[in-house]
Amino acid sequence: MTTRRHHVMVAAAVTVSVAMRARFVFAPIGTDEGGYLAVARAWGNGAHLYRNVWVDRPQGLLLLFRAYDMTVGAAGLVRLLAVLFGAVAVVAVAWGVRAVAGPTSGAVAALLVAAMSASPAIEGFQANGELLSGAMSAVAVAVACGVLTERISERWILIAGVAGGLGWSMKQSGVDGLAAVAAFLVLSALVGWDGWLVTWRRLGSLLIGAFGVVGLAALHGALTGWNDWTYAAWGYRLEKRSALQGSNWHRLWRTAGDAWPVFALVVVVLVASALWLWRSGAGLLGHRAGALFVVWPFTALMAFVLGGQFFQHYWVILTFPVGALCGLLVGRLSQRAARSAALTVVLVPMLVSFVLLVRLPNSTVNEGVSGERRSYRANAAAQWLVEHRSSGDSLYVLCAAANLYAYAEMDPTYRYLWFDGVHQGRNARADLEALLAGDALPTWVAKVDTVASCTSSKLVAESLDTRYREAATVEGITLLRRIDG
Repeated sequence: MTTRRHHVMVAAAVTVSVAMRARFVFAPIGTDEGGYLAVARAWGNGAHLYRNVWVDRPQGLLLLFRAYDMTVGAAGLVRLLAVLFGAVAVVAVAWGVRAVAGPTSGAVAALLVAAMSASPAIEGFQANGELLSGAMSAVAVAVACGVLTERISERWILIAGVAGGLGWSMKQSGVDGLAAVAAFLVLSALVGWDGWLVTWRRLGSLLIGAFGVVGLAALHGALTGWNDWTYAAWGYRLEKRSALQGSNWHRLWRTAGDAWPVFALVVVVLVASALWLWRSGAGLLGHRAGALFVVWPFTALMAFVLGGQFFQHYWVILTFPVGALCGLLVGRLSQRAARSAALTVVLVPMLVSFVLLVRLPNSTVNEGVSGERRSYRANAAAQWLVEHRSSGDSLYVLCAAANLYAYAEMDPTYRYLWFDGVHQGRNARADLEALLAGDALPTWVAKVDTVASCTSSKLVAESLDTRYREAATVEGITLLRRIDG
């Protein structure tokens, strides 16, 4: 494949990535996306991050959403971040695979990653931590490939480390690219591809880049509240929500049913291509650095499992390394007809699934993807609030619909915005009682869930009964206004 044709194919892959996500830019945003934006806004408005407003994510994710809020701002367009980072991942994979296996493999990998990572079946359109961190991991791997194949200077391995650190800053488990590069460097020394002196030099530069990002986050945490930061960065996950504690294996099997159309045929084609290349005597991976793309799926699988909750969007983590490896192998098939057949087999089912979903109207598209209408309900309730609130009003969402804050453009009055945090966060019950049974009551309470499902506190239930009146019910969400407000 010529360089010109390669560039055309990569541009086509980017177009696929953008087009598949563009439809969902205008659909109601999810709880995670809205919550990140709400936390970032409150932080920007002077709230103390991790103390007054809380999320179990490092600062990189929130800085990104703050930058979005300062430039675009509209909650309904936050998925433009997914469009941007999805395109970055496609280009990064194309560049990295091309470096080790040639332009044909790079173009095929770009197409596969574009279609897989943007698949609505695994919520690939959402601007969530999995997609954002996965894109940074793809950049880390791509830059490392450039160094290993001597396309760019060895000093660039530091940039690969920075990209890996940024992946962590989007989500703690987003270190699969960094881990893959580090593991490959050690492997290359063990098998004699590189000397230990070269390996230690590269590994040191990689880790300096990564820990530079982590160090800045830790410095901010130390200056603003070390205990609050460490609890958000890793304490909560280790105690409550990870593969080690509170994992949801039942959800893994359920979401696997959504993910199998994205992965099943890709894995079959991947294995078949590897066997074909092996039996034909052709080299499997091109340059020896291609082994990095064999290591990456394993580190991504570790990152996938570490999260422990296995929501649909967790599967996005695996699309980058699996698509990259499959594309690398398919691109090395000598017969053009075989490459075309392989691409047809894996792409057509994904595109058919996309077409079936893309035809749904905005009011039901989220229900079609994941079987829930909470995002649509939150949007409708928020729009009612925008029309009826007064300047200076405050809001509490009982007890979890973080996107409602984002749509209403009102900062949270209670630091825990997600259901798990309300039930398991540090001092969550005491904080909720202080808010709803104290003197400084929020002007509005949006009852997304029942009081009993949120807290067993009688003080909270009594306060809502005696100090609030019902103002409206919108899409099943009861909006209460403070009686003396």
